[in-house]
Amino acid sequence: MISFIKKQGYNVLKMDPAAKNLFDAIVSSPSIRAMIYYKITNKLYKKSTIYLLK
Repeated sequence: MISFIKKQGYNVLKMDPAAKNLFDAIVSSPSIRAMIYYKITNKLYKKSTIYLLK
């Protein structure tokens, strides 16, 4: 999961001229947050665990 976040952060850093460093790219990018939420909920769904997620 961490390697996925780093890889996506470097992609955003390469494409977004406003991102100055890796942390800024990861924190400010809504697409990375959406992918992280998707991966977490997908893993919970596959385990058949029911949680109320925002």
